[in-house]
Amino acid sequence: MRYFVLFMVALLSTSSVYARLGDSYKGSTKRFGKALNYFKDKYAEVGLFEHKGFAIFVIYRNGRSIEESYVLLLPEVKTKLKTEKYFAGKIKLLNDPYNLEELSEKYRTMLRRANLRADWKLSDGNNANGIEKMSASNGKIAVSGNYSPERRVLVIKNENPPPGPKAPTKEIELTKELCLPLGSNFIDYMDKLGTPYSISAPEYCFFHKENQISLVSFQNEAMNQKITSGKVDPSIRDLLRGLDGGVSIDVQYYFVSRKVLDEYKKHLENAKTHINKYKDRDKLNKEEKMELLMNIYQTGTFKHHTESMPDNLISAFLTATADSNWQPIPLQKIGEVYFSTWKNGRRLYASYDIIYKLLIIKLGMQPEDYKPEEIKKFREKSQSEALKGF
Repeated sequence: MRYFVLFMVALLSTSSVYARLGDSYKGSTKRFGKALNYFKDKYAEVGLFEHKGFAIFVIYRNGRSIEESYVLLLPEVKTKLKTEKYFAGKIKLLNDPYNLEELSEKYRTMLRRANLRADWKLSDGNNANGIEKMSASNGKIAVSGNYSPERRVLVIKNENPPPGPKAPTKEIELTKELCLPLGSNFIDYMDKLGTPYSISAPEYCFFHKENQISLVSFQNEAMNQKITSGKVDPSIRDLLRGLDGGVSIDVQYYFVSRKVLDEYKKHLENAKTHINKYKDRDKLNKEEKMELLMNIYQTGTFKHHTESMPDNLISAFLTATADSNWQPIPLQKIGEVYFSTWKNGRRLYASYDIIYKLLIIKLGMQPEDYKPEEIKKFREKSQSEALKGF
């Protein structure tokens, strides 16, 4: 009975629950009231609204909405959404289907038609990965309205949006100079980016160049096991050796405002000097280890001063990391865009978080992320190494 009442309330209030593609931020606030969260910077503009039990996440381009995500909240989640302090925390609530009501077929139909009054039809690839894919067009306007029953979210998107702002050529060229293929070793990154300013394990470290921060993760299980077991003292020398023995599997990129970097310039240089000073030492005393930990703690503040990336800059990162045919992956999480490609028999993934303004590019680690010929090579190599003991 409770769910029936909720559905009827939703049905009766449909006329005021859609943002309509093409609305300005001001138009959105007229429909829904003040945004729960909103930001606009050089390259991005997004808003999150709650209205009559619905949450609506809107992406704007050139001042007009080009994509809206709709979810119906459970009653108890509505309060949580309003009291959650951080934007990212609110988005996390919306990305948990246990916090949401399922959208009925009638309601999905009404939302789609509210955004574009046209003949909506099932799209090619409908029900791929369980997603209900529909599209409609009216003159030059082409719109998709895809619903994920698993995630309980309906995303309505302008498939021919106007061009967005672009990063200048200088930034694109710098990005290409700073990227390396995944599978590269630590020395390769040192040659490109210089000394890292923070190392906390044989698996990852932070680099800084210009206003770009790179967190590179390395696959190096052998050295990590030695350190965690106490067999190796975790000096900077050991960490550098550990990183040197591994290959990159994951890189996170973000840009920091130059004003903030100027404030931390001295700290960054001191951190790099610290690592260079002790890189040939087998052991560090208590004071030196504390200094290393403080380097890690202080640089964490950068993540609160990140800058958005435009589409052409994200594309430059992807191409520079793997010059391959990157394809978008639809309907992953609200507030994120996803891509994937194949390179040398292995799948790569990328995700850009609009709220954190963070780009992650990583190697696929599951069996399905390897092509059969690559799996065969691994098996043959493993068998060959096993026979060496005889």
